[in-house]
Amino acid sequence: MACEKIYKRMKTGHYLDEKFVTALVEWIIDDLQAFNCVENNKFGKLLEIANPKFKIPCRQTIVNMIEKMYEEKKEKIKPSLVGKTLHER
Repeated sequence: MACEKIYKRMKTGHYLDEKFVTALVEWIIDDLQAFNCVENNKFGKLLEIANPKFKIPCRQTIVNMIEKMYEEKKEKIKPSLVGKTLHER
């Protein structure tokens, strides 16, 4: 939901699609990459070869998306934790 707002702020035509950007963010999270990995020139060249139309989101956009994904997932699992002790979780 909140990430959808970020997608809408992205300029049309600059990003491949929501799935690709989401996959990029998930890779950054899963691989414990630094947020500024998107500013690496070699990484940018790699993605440019894969798709010349793709413009990599800036570091701050990545940070915003990670924060929004975290909040969305936290809210999603909150109901399953209500009334349980730390040992039961």
